[in-house]
Amino acid sequence: GDNDWNDCPEPDVSWGRWSRNLMRLDENIKYEGHNVPIQRQKRYEENFEILHNGILIICTNLVAGSVLDEGVWDKRIENNVKFTTDLVKAYKGQYRGIILLGHSVRNGYMKGIYTGLKNIREPVLYIHGDGHNWEVKQPFKEDGWDNFWDIQVDQGGHAPPIKLTFRGLDHEAPLVVENEHQFLFGDMFLIDRRGGLYPHALRKASD
Repeated sequence: GDNDWNDCPEPDVSWGRWSRNLMRLDENIKYEGHNVPIQRQKRYEENFEILHNGILIICTNLVAGSVLDEGVWDKRIENNVKFTTDLVKAYKGQYRGIILLGHSVRNGYMKGIYTGLKNIREPVLYIHGDGHNWEVKQPFKEDGWDNFWDIQVDQGGHAPPIKLTFRGLDHEAPLVVENEHQFLFGDMFLIDRRGGLYPHALRKASD
C-alpha cells in the first residue's frame, strides 16, 4: 500500500512480508539471465546501486507516513544521504547522469543531497511518488544547482508507469520530444508519461 509497510496496521508483519517478496526481486526466477549489475548495501539490503552505460542509479528506502520510531527514522535518512553521496564520489568520472529513486521527499534527505551533490555538473533526477500527482520541480535552481530535477510521478492506479530513456553513447543520436507527455532533462534523460492519466483519473480530477 501507500508508504510501503510504514502505514500498514501491523508494520512489523508487513515489513517481513515486503522483505520476503520484494527485497531481492531481481533474483526472482523470472528475471534470471539479466545482465544489470545490481549492488546492494550490506546493512540495508533494500538500498541498491546500478552503474549501467554511464548512468548511475541509486535507490534508497525513503518513505513518508507515520514516524514509528524517531531514532530509527532519523538514522535511516542519515544512512541514505551517506549511501548516496558516497556512491556519487566513488563513481566520479564513470557516470554521465544520475537517477535517484525513493518514495517520498524528506527534508533531511533533500538537504543532504544538496549539500553533497550541488557541485555535480551531470544531470540528476530524483524520481518519487510522494504526492501522487505528476509534478516537476527544480528546488535548488535559485541556489545555483540547475541540473537537479525533483520528479513526482502519478499514483500507480491513475496512470501507466513512466518510461525513462537515457541518451546512448552515440552522441550523434540526441533524444527528441515527440508529444506533450514527454519531457527532456539535460539532453540526457527523456521521460514519457505514456499518455498521462487514465480516463477515470481524469474524470476524478475534474470533479
